Amino acid sequence: MNAPHDQAARSASDPPRDRHHLQYWSVEQAASELEADNEEPWQHTAGAQLGRVSPGDVVWVVTFGARRPYLIARIQADHVVDDEGAARLLGSASLWEAPWHVIAEARHAEPPSIVEFADLVPGLRFAGQSDRIPAAFDHQHFRTLRTLAPESVPVVEARWAARDDWRADSRRAADAILARILPTAERRAWFLDWFAHAVDSADELAPDRWCVLLMPDRVRLYVSWTIVCTLYEDRIWMYLNRDVLPEVDAAILSAEPGWEWDKGADEAADESVRKHAGMWAGYLSDVDDDDAASTVIQGALHRRIAHSARRGGLRSSTKEAWAPGLMAAIEAALDRPLPRPKWLGGSPTGDDRSLSRLREGQP
Repeated sequence: MNAPHDQAARSASDPPRDRHHLQYWSVEQAASELEADNEEPWQHTAGAQLGRVSPGDVVWVVTFGARRPYLIARIQADHVVDDEGAARLLGSASLWEAPWHVIAEARHAEPPSIVEFADLVPGLRFAGQSDRIPAAFDHQHFRTLRTLAPESVPVVEARWAARDDWRADSRRAADAILARILPTAERRAWFLDWFAHAVDSADELAPDRWCVLLMPDRVRLYVSWTIVCTLYEDRIWMYLNRDVLPEVDAAILSAEPGWEWDKGADEAADESVRKHAGMWAGYLSDVDDDDAASTVIQGALHRRIAHSARRGGLRSSTKEAWAPGLMAAIEAALDRPLPRPKWLGGSPTGDDRSLSRLREGQP
């Protein structure tokens, strides 16, 4: 029998412990538990690696869906016990068997959520020699219990604290993110109008092959496999395919102060695009709507969308990341309706807590 690391084992002379650990759950387990107790506080997690956890620590439960990581629970380790101790503390014998159980007292228990944090992962630091996760990470990098370095704890805590302000299916999330990435109200409306026109073109040219995504730091429009435009950092990135632009149009854009050709590959859709990223895409920060540059951009983006539509359908993981709250936020900001993709069918479009994106996107 494992010796429990319970609260009673701590003496008054022990130094305070507040280590934070990341524990991986499979997407099946995560979806099952979330559906069973979606709004109830969570007190418990278990696993073979939790013997490294001490009372006073915190366990963050992590899962993957649509190839993205999510924080789904924050569980304070008020008790670290074995099967028998867990059954006694929780008053239940129907717990999954594991060498170690971490249990929070009721006053510390918090409801679960579904919090994206892919953007945070490359900057997180961990205890031990392997102190970071590579930029090209997947669920395998989380299968071993990881302990956050002290400087990374506030970063994760802050994202969890803001969980109501980022959810991909939430109108409130979309409003908050749009205000953050496009901080000036007048410019926000201008950028959203550009984005909405791209959505209109996508629906005209590829009615069943487009999707909008909401991320903690940006907004994207996909057509087929291609990211055709992205709103972030007070500008809009567009994949125009400079390679096929007439020479005069390319010259107009190159001379436009509000347009900058992309020299990097952060928003490239695939390897062939990344290879020539500086030639294919750019950033719009300002342009006169009646100017020649505006006409060139609209025409080039329309052609890019038409080309992307011929590449095939949407990936299931892209569909699962559909952001109905974002569409509602853009419609409210522009005071006009926007189309919905034909593939959506009877899928929920409101502020729901759908877990299908976890199941369908499992690695």
